[in-house]
Amino acid sequence: MRFGITKRLQFGAAVVALSLTFGPAVASAAPTLNRSLDAYFALAQRFLRMKNFSLESPCNIGVNCPPTGQNGKTGLITFDGAFGADGSQIVANRTYCGKKPSNLWEHFTNDDTNGSCAKNTVRNPPVTTFLPPIIGDLDGDGHPSCEIDASHNAVIDYGDIEKGCGFPPDDNFTCDPSKPVTVKAGQDCLPYDTNLGNARCDLPPGTYGDLTVGNDSKTDLVGGIYRFCNVNISRRTVTTAKGTTILIPDGGSFKVNNDSVIGADCGDLAVLVKGAGTVRFGRRLSVAAKVCAPQSKVNLGDESNLLGQFIGEQVETDFDDHGHCCGGHCACIDAFSPSSGKVGDVITMTSGCNLNNATGVQICGVDAPIQSKSQAELKVKIGVGTPPGQCDVTILSAVGSFKANAKLTVQP
Repeated sequence: MRFGITKRLQFGAAVVALSLTFGPAVASAAPTLNRSLDAYFALAQRFLRMKNFSLESPCNIGVNCPPTGQNGKTGLITFDGAFGADGSQIVANRTYCGKKPSNLWEHFTNDDTNGSCAKNTVRNPPVTTFLPPIIGDLDGDGHPSCEIDASHNAVIDYGDIEKGCGFPPDDNFTCDPSKPVTVKAGQDCLPYDTNLGNARCDLPPGTYGDLTVGNDSKTDLVGGIYRFCNVNISRRTVTTAKGTTILIPDGGSFKVNNDSVIGADCGDLAVLVKGAGTVRFGRRLSVAAKVCAPQSKVNLGDESNLLGQFIGEQVETDFDDHGHCCGGHCACIDAFSPSSGKVGDVITMTSGCNLNNATGVQICGVDAPIQSKSQAELKVKIGVGTPPGQCDVTILSAVGSFKANAKLTVQP
């Protein structure tokens, strides 16, 4: 279905530098954009803003849509003082960089707004252009996930994002306003509580009205589907979950206020918001969740630790958030042998990372077919069309690309 819009702590596996020299340096091959939805910590359909944000896992932050050709925000990412871990990618058709320099691993953009990003450090250059949208036709209806129509409006196929996020098909996300749930500090949440007398709310899966969680209270959610009209979690709360999915209908909201903890690990909680709603986080939170609200504004608050994935029509962070992603895992190259070869020769690569996570290898930007792989060893064949000379060796994984600091000599 499509809709028109008019309106430094570093995680992940870094490549280990090798003290080998094979000849004069050559220009680096352009990085390969990862278009898998699972690879994105944060994805906005139209606009994304980061302030002093630190992405501490090898995953991506991006804006899906191309620009509208007007002076609007569609297709724009703005950041100021951002950091991206090794293997991460920052992706948007148009980029505006603030006064404070950013330190990125890879940067994909078609327009850096009159050179505003020239002061940034890109550790795996070059800055690379790409063809938007980022995400493909995931629902298979023949329409791109975002395109610009003849009137210069962004036409977004939200069904693609919903499909990628795992929205239940043919589900109307209904709630029951006649069954509100109120959680108070040190109390059971009658009449629904399944474990009385333990000073917390033990709520079973089901269809409810608003979930209102009071200050200093505790809530336990278990595996299954919860349907709420709105969720409002107050200050200094602890919400535990395990295999929990929360469905919120069009017009609903999911809000978490200051100094609260929600979820603990990847897979604990998924929050799926249908239609145009609101997602808003406060300050100093610890959040482990997959939040997918492709038609909503998602505000990730500030001074928080965020683990998972956060998708909205517009995504904003305030100050000093730290992001960690779930999903795929990285792979890296510690060494390879022999140090030279011809097209068709097999090169053996070794690593302390898990090489089973490798999805591909490129030598001088040309695909090197994988012959075999195990956790510690990867064998590839130098591909047809690989030019002779000193070549970059790049390993691809579900969350990014990693380039060895040594070069492979390809013989004529």
